[in-house]
Amino acid sequence: MKLILENWRRHLREEEESTVPNQILYDNAKSIINDSLAHRWFEENLERLFMWEGDDLLYKILTLFEDIPPLHTWRMTSYLAEGTMGIVFNLDNGHVIKFFIEGYLTNDEGDGELDFYRSEKTKLFDKSGTTSTLPVYDQGSVDGGPASVKWVEMAKLVPLGQYWSNTGRQNERYSLGDLLGEMKHFFRVSGRTKEYFERRRDSLIRKLHQTAKEAKITSQEFRNLFLMLKAVYEERGLDYLNDAHPGNIGVLHTSAASADPAFVLFDP
Repeated sequence: MKLILENWRRHLREEEESTVPNQILYDNAKSIINDSLAHRWFEENLERLFMWEGDDLLYKILTLFEDIPPLHTWRMTSYLAEGTMGIVFNLDNGHVIKFFIEGYLTNDEGDGELDFYRSEKTKLFDKSGTTSTLPVYDQGSVDGGPASVKWVEMAKLVPLGQYWSNTGRQNERYSLGDLLGEMKHFFRVSGRTKEYFERRRDSLIRKLHQTAKEAKITSQEFRNLFLMLKAVYEERGLDYLNDAHPGNIGVLHTSAASADPAFVLFDP
């Protein structure tokens, strides 16, 4: 009799567990409802993403997250940042996850951005990347109702402007923007005829040196930032280069405290 009761209790536990979603997945969905709906991006896009409200919302978010593999394994620990096109959360594996439904590239549905992240992920896994390649570990797109939700799991970054402030150069942030402008101008001119570039080269270099001094950039930072923009220009062209600014260039979090920071374009 005792054995029968024990087997029955085990059966009831197994049946109950089979109806409960992955606990990490459930916690991630609850965190969106409890903490994230107050953020502007979710407020503006909630109806487009989920359509439903009230009791149905948790189920809808769980259904959405079901098709995002990292959310089965890693918890979203905290909100990190948001912009007009997306929102980013910290994961407990040291990475971050970004959700977006729109973009600036190719169309307004974020497909160009997704292609960018897919390309960066390929470089990471086929070992064709460089120090300026954005570490992307996974990415995809899921049906969120009337809008397709894009997501990307990537390395944690410090935005360039914040990095400048964190390293005691708050007053030089405007000069940093000027330096980026001069670097981009250098590559634009280099893409014209050889004769034109050679006539302008010395004056371009003088201007770079002047703005570098004003921005208080170190020689290693200058080199890494210049090479990153060079890679963006050569691999992706002028559209990506022209859009680079202190808000979408970042420093890998693991390198931010070193003398050799790794700069990457993270939000094309």
